[in-house]
Amino acid sequence: MQHHSSHSTLDRSLAGECLAMARMSLANIWLSKWSSVCIIGCIVLMVAVQATFLSMAEGFQSSMDSAGSDSIAVLVDKQSQSESSSQVSREQVELLRHAKVLGSNQLFSPEFRMSVSVLGREDNRKMNVALRGLTPAGFALREGYKIVQGRAPQAGRFELIVGDSLARRVKDTTLGSRLNLGGQDWTIVGHFQLQNAVFETEFWADLAMVQAGYKRENQYQSIRIGHLDASGLAQLRQFVQADSRLALDVLTEQELFREQIKDTTNVILYLGWPLAAILGIGALVGILNIMFISLEARFNSLRIIGLLGFSVTSIRFGIIFETVLLSCIGALLGIGVITLLLDGAAAWSVTGGIDSEVYNIKVGVSTLGQTLGFSLFLGLLGGLLPAWKGLNKESNHV
Repeated sequence: MQHHSSHSTLDRSLAGECLAMARMSLANIWLSKWSSVCIIGCIVLMVAVQATFLSMAEGFQSSMDSAGSDSIAVLVDKQSQSESSSQVSREQVELLRHAKVLGSNQLFSPEFRMSVSVLGREDNRKMNVALRGLTPAGFALREGYKIVQGRAPQAGRFELIVGDSLARRVKDTTLGSRLNLGGQDWTIVGHFQLQNAVFETEFWADLAMVQAGYKRENQYQSIRIGHLDASGLAQLRQFVQADSRLALDVLTEQELFREQIKDTTNVILYLGWPLAAILGIGALVGILNIMFISLEARFNSLRIIGLLGFSVTSIRFGIIFETVLLSCIGALLGIGVITLLLDGAAAWSVTGGIDSEVYNIKVGVSTLGQTLGFSLFLGLLGGLLPAWKGLNKESNHV
């Protein structure tokens, strides 16, 4: 019993010392204002860069996760990596159009798209967007499709409708404006909106006119079929697999979009994390220098604390607590700044299947967790080395 009691007293004593050192660290943060500000500044800079890239990736992923329908099938060439590089023949279109596996009430839309260059409204810079040719069924297969200005394009005419998000960012998209695309003049006759603004980044026109304008008659890139339940989708896949002439992949819209965004999300993260790591190393070096200088200046104070009976362990805890707390403050400030400046802001990205795509930057739980965790890790490292190395030289005195 006495043995257990002595251990309990020792534990309480060490805990009490650590608590007292934590309070002293709080006081020292205020007394050593410039050192504290420098450490916080190092972390804020690193977090601002890291959070920017992470929030872009999180926002892009979030926008695309909610995009597309699981009741609409999209058929693309087996050899293609995306809709834009797919090739579907006229024979394949006709085989599927008359397939018994498809009911008479299901919508069928062969489609063709081209990448076209237009000028930005604000900076007059060139940007690539998609011009998509589709059938009336194709319009009906887009969730939430509605004309908000003007009218739909008529068959047999070089007429365009433009997505509302794209119209706000591209020149010459007001009703009646004319755009020269591929050597052909097109007239803007309407603006459309969809349930998900992610896909309001295309020009749409009559399929036959896009094929004629680019001299690509009888060429297609995808076929959309809807609406299908799970059983209908399975039957369609079996039908396609059973016919060697139909060398096509059958995906749902959701599957297609998620496949197309993988590379874009990875590029954002591959750029963001190495840059954050470089800045993190710089921040760590800064924290170490500041803490070593600070410990030298505080040596007499720490010696007195040791003479008062505080253990080296509790003193080390106080030093580590100080750097971790400052790193936490810096991380929260950095995240706060990025949230105020960027959260919800519209951004543009490029995917494998859609040339220019709009999405909203999102500073969410994932961004918060990763930036805060990385900052606390740097704070821990920045306190550990000075706490051990700096105090080891004087441990006998302390």
